Amino acid sequence: MADDWIIIISVVALLVSVTLLGTMVIFRHRHRRNETYVRAPSAPGRETMLNRYREMQTQAVQHNAPPDGLGARLQEVEQQLQLLAERQDQLDLRRQPAAHAYRLAIKLAQKGVPIEDLVATCGINRGEAELIAMLHPYRNASGA
Repeated sequence: MADDWIIIISVVALLVSVTLLGTMVIFRHRHRRNETYVRAPSAPGRETMLNRYREMQTQAVQHNAPPDGLGARLQEVEQQLQLLAERQDQLDLRRQPAAHAYRLAIKLAQKGVPIEDLVATCGINRGEAELIAMLHPYRNASGA
């Protein structure tokens, strides 16, 4: 009887040990996968450029006179950052071109611009221009 309990306790202890070991392996695998994900920058070009720029600014501040080539490199990095910012702006405009066209069409419709001019100026179709003209009628200077 006592031998049976020892066997049962041993089996339970073995099962618990195997379960804990398996859990540890799973958590370690997930941790490694998450760690590599966190290390990967979301926008590699922009982040790299920003980090380089910050490093060079720090070096320039620490050393009153910039080391050879650092000034030129800083200018190059600033230019690249400017290009990245311009590209980002262009992407933002591509994502919402219609919103800008509609806002312009509304302003023009409220000033009494004809529907044909709304179509030509804002790049919207005639149905959209007519709807905007109906929803946002002409308002003269007196507010009528």
